Amino acid sequence: MSVVAISSGKDLQLGMLPWEGRTLTDAVLGLSVVGLLCVGLYVFGLVRWLFVLWTLVVFGLMFRGFFLSPYAFASPKEFQGVVWLTIGALGAFLGSLARPPKKR
Repeated sequence: MSVVAISSGKDLQLGMLPWEGRTLTDAVLGLSVVGLLCVGLYVFGLVRWLFVLWTLVVFGLMFRGFFLSPYAFASPKEFQGVVWLTIGALGAFLGSLARPPKKR
C-alpha cells in the first residue's frame, strides 16, 4: 500500500495510526518490511521470539488506534468488523506463543 502511495506521490490517510502525511506512509512501509522480516526469520527457525514481539506490537497498534483514540467508525457494521479484526490479531499473538516441536 505504501509503495503504491509513494510511487503515485500521494500520502496515506489511516486515522487509526499515530502518524500523518508522509511520515505515515514511510512508517507503513517500514513496518511492512519489519513484519516480513519477522515472519521470514520465524519460518526459518531464527529469532522466533521476534515474531511473538511483532504480533504483540501489531495487536497493540490496532487496539490503541481503534479503541483508545478519537477514531470514529462510520457504521456499526464497520465497528463489528474492526472488533473481529482485533480479535484476530489477539489470536495471532496467542498463536505465536505456541512453538512447533523441534525437528530431530
